[in-house]
Amino acid sequence: MIEPFAVVVHAFKKVDIKQDTSVAIIGCGTEGLLSAAFAKYLGACVTAIDINASKLELVGRLGDVRAVMPHEIHGETFDVVIEAAGTRKSFEQGLQLVSPGGEMILIGMTQEATIPVSQFVRNELSLYGSIIYNYPTDFVQSIEYLRDPKLNAHQIISQIVPFSRFNEAYELALTGNYGKILLNFKEARNV
Repeated sequence: MIEPFAVVVHAFKKVDIKQDTSVAIIGCGTEGLLSAAFAKYLGACVTAIDINASKLELVGRLGDVRAVMPHEIHGETFDVVIEAAGTRKSFEQGLQLVSPGGEMILIGMTQEATIPVSQFVRNELSLYGSIIYNYPTDFVQSIEYLRDPKLNAHQIISQIVPFSRFNEAYELALTGNYGKILLNFKEARNV
């Protein structure tokens, strides 16, 4: 959990998320789920968007986070949009969701997309790319946050699988229907 969360912690340093900031998270993979949990922890009003109903169910475990499909967003805008899906469609939708004067952070790795430059300029939007993290600073901060039960990150863990069944864990992860799947190395040390 520390490594993907460090990516999120690093990205969030680019914007000021505080009490009642409206935040949309597009894509509810591990980094998207952690982004939703962290934004909620910081006091934001969070909307998580994904095309996978199983991922939206996971978002529901975080508590007061709105979970919706992309087509369910109509005419809404947000102070901060975090794109964590890494697709052209999610990036382009994200730009439409940023409030005038708002900010968008790209965590996902979209290869290319169309940017409506006039809308971008007229609305004075800020766009930030964020990749990886600063080691050890972001790791240490991530560990401190993860120690706080108010973060509620444990809800993102779908399964803990013994290391001897790593192939099964990998196959489950490939389905896209789970949150974080952890490997338990404890049994490996006892062998």
